Amino acid sequence: MKSFAGKYILPLVLIGVFFNIFVSFVLDLLPIPESILASYEKSTSNLVGGQVGVMITATVIAAPIIEEVIFRGLALSRLKCAMPVPGAVILSSVFFGLVHGQLLWMAYAFVLGIILAVIAHKTDSILASMCVHMSFNLVGCFMDRVRISDVAATVVCISSLILAVVLLW
Repeated sequence: MKSFAGKYILPLVLIGVFFNIFVSFVLDLLPIPESILASYEKSTSNLVGGQVGVMITATVIAAPIIEEVIFRGLALSRLKCAMPVPGAVILSSVFFGLVHGQLLWMAYAFVLGIILAVIAHKTDSILASMCVHMSFNLVGCFMDRVRISDVAATVVCISSLILAVVLLW
């Protein structure tokens, strides 16, 4: 749990925000079979449909802390000792995706896992990946309650990505 430079907090939060909005946007565009979408929507509503305090505690705080300790703190660090970094990133991300259970969650959790693993590796801190993970989950908790147009989603995605890249540079 090494610290990282505070100047990276905003870009890391923006990466989480950007990626969640991007995932939502892509899921709306893909021709996903109705049965998979129904399963995804049911799983998502079960997860974010309860009391807000419990949802925030479980989804935005506890899950990212526990998952980052397990998948980036333990798995990634151990895998990096046994294989080249790219292989460790991919394998830890496969494990991360698989534990999410629902098919669509597994797909984007795998990609998120790669992003989180790269951030943890580059910053040498799982606190940095926790920051991204928490912001991703926070946006996910409220995404279904906020209706934004495709244009607005695109602007937010592109703006967040550009700002994150500029601030990380």
